Amino acid sequence: MAGKFIWNIFQYFGEKILAQLPREVQEFLIKSSILEVVEPDFVEEAMGLGNPQAILDELVKRNFFIQAIYDKKTGWSYKYHPLMREFLQGKFQTLMVREQQMDSYYQAASLSERRQDLESAVRFYLRAQAYPEAAKAVERAGRELLKIGKTQELVQWLTVLPQELVQNNPWLLFYLFITNRLTGTKKATALLEKALALFEAKGDMQGRLLALAHLLKVSITGVRPRTLLLTLVEQAESLLASAAAGPFAPERASLLVHLGFAHFIVFGNPYQGYVASQKALVAAKSLEDISLQFAALIHAYFYLVLMGEFAEAEELSRKVEELLGKYPCTGPRTLHLLYRGFSGLMRGDLDEAGRRIREAQDLSEEHGLSNLSLLGLLFDLMWKIQSGRFREAEALGQHLLDDSRNLGNLFLHGMVAISLGAGFYFAGDYPRARKMVEYGQKILSSQEGLSRFHFMIGIILGNLISCRYRDKNPDVEQLQEILNHFAKVPVPYFAAVTHLTLALAHRGLGQDREAAFHVSQGLRLAKDKGYCHFLEMTRGDLVSVCILALELEAVTVWDYAAELLTTRLADLAEPELARLTRHKNRSLADKAAELRQIIHRAALPKLRIQTLGRFHVWRDRTRVEDKEWEGHQPQLLLKAIIAHGPQAVPKEILMEDLWPEASPRLSEKNFKVNLHRLRKTLEPGLDKTLGFSYVTLKASLVSLDPELCQVDAYQFISLGQQGAKAEQAGDLKGAIALYSQAVALYEGDFLGEELYHPWVESKREELRQRFLGMLFRLGKLHEDRGALGKATDCYLKIMQTDPLAEAACRRLMQLYAQRGLHNAALRAYEDCRKALKAVLNTEPEEVTTAVYRKILESAGRSAPTLSRAEGRL
Repeated sequence: MAGKFIWNIFQYFGEKILAQLPREVQEFLIKSSILEVVEPDFVEEAMGLGNPQAILDELVKRNFFIQAIYDKKTGWSYKYHPLMREFLQGKFQTLMVREQQMDSYYQAASLSERRQDLESAVRFYLRAQAYPEAAKAVERAGRELLKIGKTQELVQWLTVLPQELVQNNPWLLFYLFITNRLTGTKKATALLEKALALFEAKGDMQGRLLALAHLLKVSITGVRPRTLLLTLVEQAESLLASAAAGPFAPERASLLVHLGFAHFIVFGNPYQGYVASQKALVAAKSLEDISLQFAALIHAYFYLVLMGEFAEAEELSRKVEELLGKYPCTGPRTLHLLYRGFSGLMRGDLDEAGRRIREAQDLSEEHGLSNLSLLGLLFDLMWKIQSGRFREAEALGQHLLDDSRNLGNLFLHGMVAISLGAGFYFAGDYPRARKMVEYGQKILSSQEGLSRFHFMIGIILGNLISCRYRDKNPDVEQLQEILNHFAKVPVPYFAAVTHLTLALAHRGLGQDREAAFHVSQGLRLAKDKGYCHFLEMTRGDLVSVCILALELEAVTVWDYAAELLTTRLADLAEPELARLTRHKNRSLADKAAELRQIIHRAALPKLRIQTLGRFHVWRDRTRVEDKEWEGHQPQLLLKAIIAHGPQAVPKEILMEDLWPEASPRLSEKNFKVNLHRLRKTLEPGLDKTLGFSYVTLKASLVSLDPELCQVDAYQFISLGQQGAKAEQAGDLKGAIALYSQAVALYEGDFLGEELYHPWVESKREELRQRFLGMLFRLGKLHEDRGALGKATDCYLKIMQTDPLAEAACRRLMQLYAQRGLHNAALRAYEDCRKALKAVLNTEPEEVTTAVYRKILESAGRSAPTLSRAEGRL
């Protein structure tokens, strides 16, 4: 049906339109139909057709299925309706002989090439079957097409061109490799090798730089024997030296990036990778080449992370983020996220690592970034191991082993094997760890999988296994060689982990002097660089290292060993420290006891003690129930400590307060019994070897630990003092905030339930006066800022706490009057007057009465008529 419809249209075009036009116009339309967009000057020059502008304008006027398009730069151009163009193309094929057709295509191609429209030139040359000319045009156009990602069109051209032409043209071979490289086949790599040979034969420096860069890349990813990388690295360095001052800066920068990665893999030298990336970055910036800037920046960041230079790496990461903010490219963003995840793994920040890796994996899946998916899975494997998810890690590791083997990527295969071996080691499965690590080392030292860097990591891991498994002695000579390498390069992160591995190895061999040296060097380096986590070492290994530093009296690093043991390793360190407390070396035993106490205190719940309003004690968020107290006396002892301190309270004062009529001997006994009961209530399940933490007794002075115990009364005092300092310094906004926090804490009088103890009453009155003073200051500050409602609330709270406070009453009356609340003002006066009469049998001061009379006059009345609701405003 559709075919018949189109046939009818074409018949109409032929009989009713084309046949009615002059012969020269018919010829014009048929010849120009080979163009998608008809430009008058192009048609005139390429096809020798005269007066095209007038013909086209006339046809537009007659609605001859032609659209006129105007552009300020290029002027007028025209497009035929698709059906009309198809009809005219049919006439072109049937009415013009082959030689005429080929000539039209060729002329269009030649003019397009002269005008630098290379894509059109290639298409017309191919139609004209002018293959040599087409090949040259493809050679010129290909680089730009690759840059903008139009690879599909390039593939089509290379398929149409005779293969003899392609195989003898290095640029066409290079393009053919680029369009086939994702297949990862040896055939694609052979194309690149042949292209490089032809570039060298022709002395084409640009081509040599590009081909060598890509050949380095495919060699690194495991497609070629890794030993050939050594030759390629030498060639690259020689070529860069000879092309240093010449053109082709983008190609040099690209080669630098890949050369840097080769230095990292083959020679185990990430520092050289960093240097090469920095050189590439300088070139990329001068060229304003964004893709090269991304590659250089992200690789430089990765090398800094590998070296353990985390502060510098963070600076580069910010630069990457800035560039991504201007140019949001998915590929660079995904790679940067993966490397950020790896940085988290190196630093032990597993939450960040997991988040970054998952985000990168989502982007890879969403955008089909298959080349980054495997890297994401490798990092995910490492994250699962570090997170203790060993079953998941084993399943993922086996999957990656199979995939990398099937892809023929033995470099990745070896890295996965080493990582999987680390997983078995972390899980405590030492036999499988040994087997997998040795398998990975075998792969990584082979021709196809050679990576000196990862091979050295395998050696470190293998020696750690020896220290734990004891199936064979550690190889300290091999470790020393690795240490020398990492110290020379330098790679401080792996130098530190090698030092610490050597310390454990020498200790296992009974060589304590050497062990002491390496543990000192390793922990000093870790402290200087801020390392508190190592990918290759379990947390148990780190505990062993820190305990070793204590045992071998490596006093120069005791502080850092202590910091690690009491923070990141606290949950594992307790048994080893308990063992050291029994050591014959008293200073060591005391140090271990001190560290145990620090760990114990850090694990204790904080006490929050409420004394303002009602008395309550909370351990974190759990309230100490009444049934937990062994009678009222221990609770009363705590209240007395708080009332007098809460630090450094002489026990004699407490004994006098609580047992004033008892003999000194009985009073002492009561104190000891109730202090013990108080401690047991606050700190149930106590380890006697650690002692009590919340309530201490030293030199007859009783204290609540200020870090573990928060008392609302003293927090209230502190906030008030801070508010006063802020007010004196002119920070009125800060003063208001601090006074407000303090006032909010005051939920009632201090220990209001204790009515018969003088030591409570004195503290209660002190705190009440502080509260009233703060309210008055806060009210005045609110007044000065024009917040009359808030000021009113402050003075009202004063009156509610102390109905005899005439100064507050006067301010309250005046504020009510300013707000037009005369009845409320008069009620405030009456309430104050009644309170004074009832308590002191006196009348308000004259100044208070004067304010009252003035308000009466302004209200125009002689006596107030008040509602209770208004009086409470």
